[in-house]
Amino acid sequence: ENINFYGDNRPVTLPNTKINALLSFAWWQDKPQWENGPWLAPQIATGMTFEQYRTNQDPALEAALSFSDANFITDPMAHFTNLFTTGKVDQIKPDAIKMLGNPYYQFFDFEAEFNRVGYRLMNDGQVGPAVFVLQLLTELFPASANAWDSAAEAYWKAGDTAKATSYYNKAIELDPNGETGAHAKEMLKQLENEPLKEK
Repeated sequence: ENINFYGDNRPVTLPNTKINALLSFAWWQDKPQWENGPWLAPQIATGMTFEQYRTNQDPALEAALSFSDANFITDPMAHFTNLFTTGKVDQIKPDAIKMLGNPYYQFFDFEAEFNRVGYRLMNDGQVGPAVFVLQLLTELFPASANAWDSAAEAYWKAGDTAKATSYYNKAIELDPNGETGAHAKEMLKQLENEPLKEK
């Protein structure tokens, strides 16, 4: 179902006070039709307290109108891709760490995006770059079992079975009874049954 709706407010009678309120159940979110996420995150993140709501304040509008960061990066993954393709790979990790600590990016899922790029590179046969991206993922998210599991697969495809084994074991350590841990255990079984590849 398309989430890009436009709709008027729907009248709802509040049960206790019998006051008629107009509640918005549908709104327009401008995004490409192939992006089927449940919502479109704002580029400048802000929150809203009940007190702000009660007093008719608009922190989102205030944040947008007062925003003046000339170095703000609206598309982090395009920025990282540009750094990678122009040979500025040493800048990727510091920039990522800086963004992870910046509340403006609180709605950007860096872990999922780096993971997606790593797998895309791996599936395109670019194993070296995939190892770089997924190794970085483990450094940025060391407590994520999924990061270690993904990097293990990249190292396995690169022929480094020792590192793959170590990383799968780390994923199991972080998620011993969960889905990622179970996947890592299954991959270790396959890895043990695979003949050693010459590098």
